[in-house]
Amino acid sequence: MDDCECAPCPEIDARGLSNLSADELEEVFHSGVVNGIPLGYAKGRPLLMLDYRRPRLRASMSGMVWKGKHFLPDGRMINQWVGFRAVGADVWIEASMFDGQPCIHIEYPPNAAVFGNSFDELREIAPSVFLGRFCERCPTPRLKGYFVLTMCSR
Repeated sequence: MDDCECAPCPEIDARGLSNLSADELEEVFHSGVVNGIPLGYAKGRPLLMLDYRRPRLRASMSGMVWKGKHFLPDGRMINQWVGFRAVGADVWIEASMFDGQPCIHIEYPPNAAVFGNSFDELREIAPSVFLGRFCERCPTPRLKGYFVLTMCSR
């Protein structure tokens, strides 16, 4: 799946976003919009994992195994890992848990391996480019990091 043709966007790309601080990524996220739930494969790249001493290094290491998300027409999403698909979730549009503005919400089932206590929020920040926040649900919603998705055409 890594060799897909991804939509070009000269203004914003994964490499440029990977150099931004958490505060700068949050500003970009706030400027994003929701124009509906994407459909198809989106190549993913972790940007920052906030709970680690070296948040960029940890994100880079995670990017070796996590490759993106498949958005399905039935309102579900499946993560793409190196060589296989795993960890599905439901997708809908609702208010962000953090700023109350619309976002694409990805809700992982409570019994999901690794992500059982997690949800994601997405906003489109450029054509076919989505900035995501991954979050912990309990004991209270907490931001854990950022990732970028670029929709791919086939």
